[in-house]
Amino acid sequence: ELIEIAQLVTGLATLIVASVLIWQMIIQKKTLDIAHTDSEVLITMNSMSMNADMQLASITNSNLSDILFQTKKNGRKDLDDKEKEIFYEWCWMRLGRLATEWRLGRMDNDPTYYEIHLMNHLINKGAREHYIENREGLKLGTKWREGLVEIADKVYEEAEKK
Repeated sequence: ELIEIAQLVTGLATLIVASVLIWQMIIQKKTLDIAHTDSEVLITMNSMSMNADMQLASITNSNLSDILFQTKKNGRKDLDDKEKEIFYEWCWMRLGRLATEWRLGRMDNDPTYYEIHLMNHLINKGAREHYIENREGLKLGTKWREGLVEIADKVYEEAEKK
């Protein structure tokens, strides 16, 4: 009779411990869901801010504005060395932002989001030239989550036709 009571107590204790563990897992999942949502909001706001800053710079910075105007149709052939460096850095900032978002799984890696941003970038002939020359760098920078280069290749082909 004592053994049966001990088994009953042990079974009851096991059931209580299992219930507590399940409850902790539920709380932890809710906490992780909230943290994921907060992270997505933070990434979104930072991305929008960086994109807005770059667009504003392309309008208000006369050097950059002139370079972008010049490269849109003619590419980089008429740029001097300083202008080429400014343009090179501008291209990497735009592609770097997208590559980082891709690696982080922003927008659940929805191709449409990236196609829109890449088209806005690759509509510029100089940006297309930069992309072709630096495609492997983008590929290397996204090797942990492949797929962005294939989207960029598709967008590049579309932009070349325009």
